[in-house]
Amino acid sequence: MSASVTINIQISDQAVKTIMVGAVVLGIAYVVYKLIENMDDSAIPLPQEAKDFAQLPEVTPQSFDQIGGHPEVRARTVKLFQDKHYVSAVREASVALFDVIRRKSGVQADSTTLVQKVFCGPSRILKFVDVAPPHIVNAEDGLVGHLESFAKHTRKIHMHASIDLTDHDALIQINLAAYLADRVERHARPVFPEPQSR
Repeated sequence: MSASVTINIQISDQAVKTIMVGAVVLGIAYVVYKLIENMDDSAIPLPQEAKDFAQLPEVTPQSFDQIGGHPEVRARTVKLFQDKHYVSAVREASVALFDVIRRKSGVQADSTTLVQKVFCGPSRILKFVDVAPPHIVNAEDGLVGHLESFAKHTRKIHMHASIDLTDHDALIQINLAAYLADRVERHARPVFPEPQSR
C-alpha cells in the first residue's frame, strides 16, 4: 500500500524578501570574516550555510554588472575596473563609502577614525535602524563591525600601492563597499535628531 501526500505552502513576497536578505547578510558576514579578517573556515563563527550564501551573486559577483548596492560606488569604480586598475578601483570604492558616511554624519575624518567617530561609543552620531527583522538582535553591532573591518582592510590597500588584486577579489571588495554604502545611506539615522523648528 502506498500513500501520497501533497503539501501546498504559500509564502508571501515579504517573507521571500526577508529570507533572501538574511541569506545575503550571512553571506556578507562570511566574506568579511574570510576576505577581510583572513579567518580560516573553521574559526568563522557562523552557520555552515553562510559559506554557501557567500556564493550568491549578490555577495560574490562574477562580473561588474552583478554589483549591487550604492550606485555612487559603482559609478566611481566602473571605469577603473574596466581598465584593469583593480587596486585603484577598490581604493575608490572605499573612498566612495567613506564619502557617503561623511555626507550623512558631517564628520570630516577618514577610514577607521571616521567609522569609530560616527558609529561607536557614547558620542556616536549615527545609528542603524531597521537593518534586520526585530527578532534578530545585535544587527547594528554586526554592521558597524563590518564597517570597521572594511576600513582597517582598505587602509592597508591605501598604504601599500604595490599590492596586487585579481579581478575577482576586486569585484568582491567593490561589491562589499557598495553594500555597506547602501546600508549607511538607507539605514543610518542621527542618534539625536535635530529638533523640529516651529
